[in-house]
Amino acid sequence: LVHRVPARSWVTALAFSPDGRTVASGHDDGRVRFWDAATGKPVGEIPAHPGPVSAVAYSPNGEFVATAGEDRVVRVWDADSHTVAHDLKSH
Repeated sequence: LVHRVPARSWVTALAFSPDGRTVASGHDDGRVRFWDAATGKPVGEIPAHPGPVSAVAYSPNGEFVATAGEDRVVRVWDADSHTVAHDLKSH
């Protein structure tokens, strides 16, 4: 990717959307950033967790993105609007 994330933020997780058009990167600053895979340009960002993101995964149909954080919460996000669909706190 051409666009650079601030040096203070490490990539801790990465996932491609099922159609291969978008890359979601989780970071140690608790944010998930979305990138256009073809151009490397940012297309969105969410404050997913208060601490580091430990995992990111797309649903098979691409409608949802799940994130796991060191806060022991799994969040399920709408992949288009980047809004929370569910919080799973008992994992």
